[in-house]
Amino acid sequence: GSSGRPSLALGANSVMPSLALGANSAMPSLALVLTSCIIPLLITGGIHLDGFMDTSDARHSYGSREKKLEILNDPHIGAFAVIRTIILCAIFVSAVDVILHWASPGRITVFCLIYILSRALSGIAVLTFKGAKKQGMLQNRRETSAPSQRLNLAVLLLEAAAAAAVM
Repeated sequence: GSSGRPSLALGANSVMPSLALGANSAMPSLALVLTSCIIPLLITGGIHLDGFMDTSDARHSYGSREKKLEILNDPHIGAFAVIRTIILCAIFVSAVDVILHWASPGRITVFCLIYILSRALSGIAVLTFKGAKKQGMLQNRRETSAPSQRLNLAVLLLEAAAAAAVM
């Protein structure tokens, strides 16, 4: 289950600034950047990267809607997934390097709030936007969610934005 995920994500938000503040330590720069990039993958188990890769393949297939949905269910990776993942990793590693070596500790903390903001926005999107399929995990979640969950996610989003603005 995902019962441990929220506390694990909060833990990552406290680990990232610690790594960043350790930039002046004896830890080599490349190790610091790569460790900071690996943390989100370890927390999520790679599920988001897998979804990114599937979506990259489907969007660049230029096939029909049905063909794109087939590609999303295909366990194999295609050329577009590999190319776009290499680009994503290069951008992410570069961004983390810039943030860790040029930003103040307050700005690094704001960077760490991105994970909270993205979760809140994802939750709002799940509960608000139309899904690609009429069945599946996303549709089940949408049908069983209470209207108050949108409000809870909006409040979380506002709190994270306010925290970022204060820093």
